[in-house]
Amino acid sequence: MVSALRMAALAVVFASSVSASYAEERVFAEPVYKSHALDWCLNWGVDCGKPAADKYCQLSGYEYSSSHVIWEDLGKSTRVIGSGQVCDDGYCDSFKKITCYKQDVAETYDDENEKDLVTYNKPKVGSRRLDWCLTWAKGCGKPAADYYCQKQGHTQASAFKIASNIGKTHIYQTGENCTQPDCDGFRFITCE
Repeated sequence: MVSALRMAALAVVFASSVSASYAEERVFAEPVYKSHALDWCLNWGVDCGKPAADKYCQLSGYEYSSSHVIWEDLGKSTRVIGSGQVCDDGYCDSFKKITCYKQDVAETYDDENEKDLVTYNKPKVGSRRLDWCLTWAKGCGKPAADYYCQKQGHTQASAFKIASNIGKTHIYQTGENCTQPDCDGFRFITCE
C-alpha cells in the first residue's frame, strides 16, 4: 500500500514537470541577403564559405551552418553579409544552398513556478519597428531581442523571428534609425 502511494506521488511530480529537447535543421536554397544573392565571403574577399554561412544562419535564428554548397561565378550581384558591400562584377560567388542547425532545449516547467512569457508582435520603439541588430549591423538577432526584453522589464528573449526588408527601423541601443527599404526587424519577440 505504501509503495503504491509513493508511485502515485512520483507520477504526479513527473507529470507536473515537463521538459523537451529537439534539434532543428533548415535548408535555405539560393539564400538572399538584403535583396541580393548572399556573397560567398563574410567580409570582402576574406572569411569565405563557412564563416559567411554561419553568419547567415545566425541572422536567421539558427546557431551555425552544418553544410553549404558554393555557386561559382553566379553571374549577378551578391551582397557581403559582414559589411553590406555589393559585388556586381558578374563573377561573384554565392551559395547554392546553406543548411542551418540549432539545438534547442525547451524550458522545464513546473506547474507551481511556470514562467510568465509575453510575446510582442511586430515590436516597436516609439513609432518605428525595432531593428534586427543591437548596433549598426552588429549584435543581430538574440542580442537585440534580449536588449528589447530587458528594456520591457523582462530577463531575456526566449524566442524571436526575423522580418526581412521591412524598412524604417529603430536601432534601440544607439538610437539610430535605418531608413533603407532593406532594413530588417522582428516579426515577434517572446520575453521571459
